[in-house]
Amino acid sequence: WKAMPESTEWHRQNWTNRYPIISRFHMLKETRNGKGVMTWRIDPIELLQEEKYLNYLVHLGGVSQVAANTKRIVAFYPMFGGVRRQIRTMLKDSARQWQHKHKTPWPGPNPDALPILAFKRAAS
Repeated sequence: WKAMPESTEWHRQNWTNRYPIISRFHMLKETRNGKGVMTWRIDPIELLQEEKYLNYLVHLGGVSQVAANTKRIVAFYPMFGGVRRQIRTMLKDSARQWQHKHKTPWPGPNPDALPILAFKRAAS
């Protein structure tokens, strides 16, 4: 943008060097397999609220409530790589707590079989 002539709109813009934040998601650059990749993540406060509520349901022990809430989480959040990893971690932690406390199978979705949302590059 610095190479633009001073008379253009582009030169007069207030530019920022932070990544986009849209609603409850923020973009960041992660290192995956030795390469820097861009991905979306759930806002930490939003994620903490989801984790606390799920933890509350796990401790109550309601199979149908845990199943319904985890189904909602998986259906609601777009499963970009970063979001998917956050949700997988949350579900694995909750499943471990459930099995320790209730000694029954986890009523929620399999954390290792979540849907994947990826964009394919157009053929050139």
